[in-house]
Amino acid sequence: MGAEEYCVIYLYKKFLDNNIEYENLVIKEELVNEYNNFIKQENNIEMFVEFISQYKDRLKNFIDVFQKKPWKYVKPVIWDDGGKEDYFIKSLEMSHKFEIFIECEFALQGVDIQLYHGKNEQYEEGECAAGIEIKNDALIKKTGNVYIEFNERRKNDGQWVNSGILKNDNSRYFLIGDYDAYYILKRETLMDCYIDLNIKDKADRKYPTIEKKCAKRGTSKGFIIPINLVNKLTISMEEIIKELLEDGFRI
Repeated sequence: MGAEEYCVIYLYKKFLDNNIEYENLVIKEELVNEYNNFIKQENNIEMFVEFISQYKDRLKNFIDVFQKKPWKYVKPVIWDDGGKEDYFIKSLEMSHKFEIFIECEFALQGVDIQLYHGKNEQYEEGECAAGIEIKNDALIKKTGNVYIEFNERRKNDGQWVNSGILKNDNSRYFLIGDYDAYYILKRETLMDCYIDLNIKDKADRKYPTIEKKCAKRGTSKGFIIPINLVNKLTISMEEIIKELLEDGFRI
Protein backbone atom coordinates (compact mmCIF):
# COMPACT_ATOMS: atom_id res chain seq x y z
CA MET A 1 0.00 0.00 0.00
CA GLY A 2 1.17 3.50 -0.82
CA ALA A 3 0.56 6.78 0.98
CA GLU A 4 -2.61 7.48 -1.01
CA GLU A 5 -4.13 4.09 -0.12
CA TYR A 6 -3.43 4.58 3.58
CA CYS A 7 -5.08 8.00 3.33
CA VAL A 8 -8.18 6.57 1.71
CA ILE A 9 -8.59 3.79 4.28
CA TYR A 10 -7.99 6.21 7.15
CA LEU A 11 -10.49 8.75 5.83
CA TYR A 12 -13.06 6.04 5.24
CA LYS A 13 -12.67 5.06 8.89
CA LYS A 14 -12.91 8.75 9.86
CA PHE A 15 -16.02 9.01 7.71
CA LEU A 16 -17.52 6.36 9.99
CA ASP A 17 -15.96 7.64 13.21
CA ASN A 18 -14.84 11.27 13.19
CA ASN A 19 -12.89 10.85 16.44
CA ILE A 20 -10.39 8.35 15.03
CA GLU A 21 -6.79 9.55 14.63
CA TYR A 22 -4.29 7.95 12.25
CA GLU A 23 -1.96 6.72 15.00
CA ASN A 24 -4.87 4.72 16.48
CA LEU A 25 -5.99 3.24 13.16
CA VAL A 26 -5.94 -0.56 12.90
CA ILE A 27 -6.43 -1.83 9.35
CA LYS A 28 -8.28 -5.10 9.66
CA GLU A 29 -9.31 -7.19 6.67
CA GLU A 30 -12.92 -6.52 7.60
CA LEU A 31 -12.36 -2.76 7.24
CA VAL A 32 -10.80 -3.18 3.80
CA ASN A 33 -13.71 -5.34 2.63
CA GLU A 34 -16.21 -2.84 4.01
CA TYR A 35 -14.55 -0.02 2.09
CA ASN A 36 -14.44 -2.02 -1.16
CA ASN A 37 -18.17 -2.75 -0.87
CA PHE A 38 -18.93 0.84 0.10
CA ILE A 39 -17.12 2.37 -2.87
CA LYS A 40 -18.97 0.17 -5.38
CA GLN A 41 -22.05 2.34 -4.91
CA GLU A 42 -22.01 5.47 -7.10
CA ASN A 43 -23.85 7.60 -4.55
CA ASN A 44 -21.32 6.64 -1.91
CA ILE A 45 -18.43 7.70 -4.14
CA GLU A 46 -19.82 11.21 -4.55
CA MET A 47 -20.47 11.54 -0.84
CA PHE A 48 -17.03 10.20 0.10
CA VAL A 49 -15.19 12.47 -2.37
CA GLU A 50 -16.97 15.45 -0.88
CA PHE A 51 -15.95 14.32 2.61
CA ILE A 52 -12.30 13.89 1.54
CA SER A 53 -12.14 17.35 -0.01
CA GLN A 54 -12.14 19.01 3.41
CA TYR A 55 -8.85 17.25 4.24
CA LYS A 56 -7.03 18.26 1.05
CA ASP A 57 -4.14 20.13 2.71
CA ARG A 58 -3.64 17.51 5.42
CA LEU A 59 -3.55 14.79 2.78
CA LYS A 60 -0.82 16.54 0.81
CA ASN A 61 1.28 16.99 3.94
CA PHE A 62 0.81 13.34 4.97
CA ILE A 63 1.85 12.07 1.55
CA ASP A 64 4.97 14.28 1.61
CA VAL A 65 6.19 13.03 5.01
CA PHE A 66 5.16 9.44 4.21
CA GLN A 67 7.31 9.32 1.09
CA LYS A 68 10.38 10.53 3.02
CA LYS A 69 10.16 7.93 5.82
CA PRO A 70 7.39 5.44 4.99
CA TRP A 71 8.32 3.06 7.83
CA LYS A 72 7.10 5.62 10.36
CA TYR A 73 3.56 5.62 8.96
CA VAL A 74 2.86 2.20 7.41
CA LYS A 75 0.38 -0.19 9.00
CA PRO A 76 -0.13 -3.88 8.26
CA VAL A 77 -3.44 -5.39 7.24
CA ILE A 78 -4.62 -7.62 10.09
CA TRP A 79 -6.00 -10.68 8.31
CA ASP A 80 -9.32 -12.05 9.53
CA ASP A 81 -8.27 -15.56 10.54
CA GLY A 82 -9.70 -15.90 14.02
CA GLY A 83 -9.02 -12.50 15.54
CA LYS A 84 -5.92 -10.99 17.10
CA GLU A 85 -5.21 -9.80 20.63
CA ASP A 86 -4.01 -6.23 21.15
CA TYR A 87 -0.43 -7.26 21.98
CA PHE A 88 -0.29 -9.34 18.80
CA ILE A 89 -1.55 -6.45 16.65
CA LYS A 90 1.01 -4.11 18.20
CA SER A 91 3.75 -6.64 17.50
CA LEU A 92 2.63 -6.98 13.87
CA GLU A 93 2.65 -3.21 13.45
CA MET A 94 6.18 -2.90 14.83
CA SER A 95 7.36 -5.78 12.63
CA HIS A 96 5.80 -4.29 9.51
CA LYS A 97 7.40 -0.89 10.11
CA PHE A 98 10.81 -2.55 10.38
CA GLU A 99 10.19 -4.55 7.20
CA ILE A 100 9.48 -1.33 5.29
CA PHE A 101 12.61 0.25 6.78
CA ILE A 102 14.70 -2.70 5.55
CA GLU A 103 13.01 -2.57 2.14
CA CYS A 104 14.12 1.07 1.88
CA GLU A 105 17.66 0.14 2.99
CA PHE A 106 17.94 -2.34 0.12
CA ALA A 107 16.34 0.09 -2.32
CA LEU A 108 19.14 2.57 -1.60
CA GLN A 109 21.51 -0.12 -2.92
CA GLY A 110 19.47 -0.65 -6.08
CA VAL A 111 17.76 -3.84 -4.87
CA ASP A 112 14.00 -4.46 -4.80
CA ILE A 113 13.36 -7.26 -2.31
CA GLN A 114 9.65 -7.29 -3.31
CA LEU A 115 7.87 -7.51 0.03
CA TYR A 116 4.73 -9.62 0.00
CA HIS A 117 1.56 -7.87 1.16
CA GLY A 118 -1.09 -10.40 0.11
CA LYS A 119 -2.59 -12.81 2.64
CA ASN A 120 -1.79 -16.01 0.75
CA GLU A 121 1.73 -14.89 -0.15
CA GLN A 122 2.64 -14.04 3.45
CA TYR A 123 1.20 -17.25 4.86
CA GLU A 124 2.45 -19.66 2.21
CA GLU A 125 5.51 -18.21 0.49
CA GLY A 126 7.43 -15.99 2.92
CA GLU A 127 7.98 -12.31 3.57
CA CYS A 128 9.40 -11.24 0.23
CA ALA A 129 10.30 -12.59 -3.19
CA ALA A 130 14.01 -12.18 -2.39
CA GLY A 131 13.67 -14.80 0.35
CA ILE A 132 14.59 -12.61 3.32
CA GLU A 133 12.88 -13.21 6.67
CA ILE A 134 12.96 -9.88 8.52
CA LYS A 135 12.67 -9.73 12.30
CA ASN A 136 12.74 -6.67 14.53
CA ASP A 137 14.51 -7.81 17.72
CA ALA A 138 14.78 -4.90 20.14
CA LEU A 139 16.14 -7.14 22.93
CA ILE A 140 19.52 -7.82 21.34
CA LYS A 141 21.14 -4.80 23.01
CA LYS A 142 19.74 -5.82 26.39
CA THR A 143 20.42 -9.56 26.27
CA GLY A 144 23.50 -9.73 24.06
CA ASN A 145 21.86 -12.61 22.19
CA VAL A 146 20.02 -13.13 18.90
CA TYR A 147 16.87 -15.26 19.15
CA ILE A 148 16.12 -17.72 16.32
CA GLU A 149 12.62 -19.22 16.26
CA PHE A 150 11.76 -22.70 14.99
CA ASN A 151 8.29 -23.43 16.53
CA GLU A 152 5.29 -21.27 17.37
CA ARG A 153 1.67 -21.52 18.53
CA ARG A 154 -1.17 -19.00 18.68
CA LYS A 155 -1.94 -19.60 22.39
CA ASN A 156 0.24 -20.95 25.18
CA ASP A 157 -1.87 -24.11 25.38
CA GLY A 158 -2.13 -24.61 21.60
CA GLN A 159 -0.40 -26.99 19.23
CA TRP A 160 3.15 -26.25 18.13
CA VAL A 161 3.81 -25.74 14.41
CA ASN A 162 7.03 -25.22 12.50
CA SER A 163 8.01 -21.59 12.03
CA GLY A 164 11.10 -19.48 11.47
CA ILE A 165 13.96 -21.58 10.12
CA LEU A 166 11.78 -24.74 10.03
CA LYS A 167 8.89 -23.15 8.15
CA ASN A 168 8.44 -24.46 4.61
CA ASP A 169 8.76 -21.22 2.67
CA ASN A 170 11.20 -19.39 0.40
CA SER A 171 13.33 -17.83 3.17
CA ARG A 172 17.05 -18.23 2.53
CA TYR A 173 18.28 -15.30 4.62
CA PHE A 174 17.28 -14.15 8.10
CA LEU A 175 17.80 -10.45 8.85
CA ILE A 176 17.48 -9.73 12.56
CA GLY A 177 18.02 -6.55 14.56
CA ASP A 178 16.73 -3.02 14.94
CA TYR A 179 17.01 0.38 13.28
CA ASP A 180 20.54 0.90 14.63
CA ALA A 181 22.09 -2.47 13.77
CA TYR A 182 20.99 -5.72 12.15
CA TYR A 183 22.56 -9.04 11.25
CA ILE A 184 22.07 -11.20 8.15
CA LEU A 185 22.37 -14.97 8.57
CA LYS A 186 21.93 -17.59 5.90
CA ARG A 187 19.29 -20.23 6.50
CA GLU A 188 21.79 -23.02 5.92
CA THR A 189 24.01 -21.55 8.67
CA LEU A 190 21.10 -21.43 11.12
CA MET A 191 20.08 -24.99 10.23
CA ASP A 192 23.64 -26.11 11.06
CA CYS A 193 23.20 -24.39 14.43
CA TYR A 194 19.85 -26.11 14.99
CA ILE A 195 21.26 -29.56 14.17
CA ASP A 196 24.29 -28.89 16.33
CA LEU A 197 22.03 -27.83 19.22
CA ASN A 198 20.40 -31.28 19.28
CA ILE A 199 23.68 -33.07 19.98
CA LYS A 200 23.35 -34.05 23.64
CA ASP A 201 26.98 -33.77 24.64
CA LYS A 202 28.07 -30.11 24.51
CA ALA A 203 31.67 -31.23 24.09
CA ASP A 204 30.75 -32.66 20.68
CA ARG A 205 29.04 -29.50 19.48
CA LYS A 206 30.51 -27.01 17.04
CA TYR A 207 28.61 -24.17 18.73
CA PRO A 208 28.41 -25.05 22.47
CA THR A 209 27.36 -21.50 23.46
CA ILE A 210 24.01 -21.80 21.64
CA GLU A 211 21.09 -22.62 23.96
CA LYS A 212 17.42 -23.52 23.53
CA LYS A 213 14.89 -20.91 24.60
CA CYS A 214 11.12 -20.60 25.04
CA ALA A 215 9.52 -17.15 24.91
CA LYS A 216 7.93 -15.85 28.12
CA ARG A 217 4.42 -16.04 26.69
CA GLY A 218 4.97 -19.70 25.85
CA THR A 219 4.08 -19.14 22.20
CA SER A 220 7.54 -19.42 20.65
CA LYS A 221 10.40 -21.92 20.77
CA GLY A 222 13.86 -21.18 19.49
CA PHE A 223 17.49 -20.85 20.40
CA ILE A 224 19.77 -17.97 21.31
CA ILE A 225 23.12 -17.19 19.73
CA PRO A 226 25.55 -14.94 21.65
CA ILE A 227 26.29 -11.77 19.73
CA ASN A 228 30.03 -12.54 19.53
CA LEU A 229 29.20 -15.73 17.61
CA VAL A 230 26.59 -13.93 15.49
CA ASN A 231 29.32 -11.50 14.36
CA LYS A 232 31.30 -14.48 13.06
CA LEU A 233 28.35 -16.13 11.30
CA THR A 234 26.69 -13.07 9.76
CA ILE A 235 27.19 -12.07 6.13
CA SER A 236 27.78 -8.47 5.09
CA MET A 237 25.28 -6.19 3.39
CA GLU A 238 27.65 -6.05 0.42
CA GLU A 239 27.58 -9.85 0.09
CA ILE A 240 23.79 -10.16 0.12
CA ILE A 241 23.42 -7.19 -2.24
CA LYS A 242 25.77 -8.88 -4.72
CA GLU A 243 23.84 -12.16 -4.50
CA LEU A 244 20.45 -10.48 -4.94
CA LEU A 245 21.60 -8.37 -7.89
CA GLU A 246 22.91 -11.53 -9.55
CA ASP A 247 19.48 -13.10 -8.99
CA GLY A 248 17.78 -10.18 -10.76
CA PHE A 249 16.28 -8.26 -7.85
CA ARG A 250 17.04 -4.87 -9.33
CA ILE A 251 14.88 -1.77 -9.02
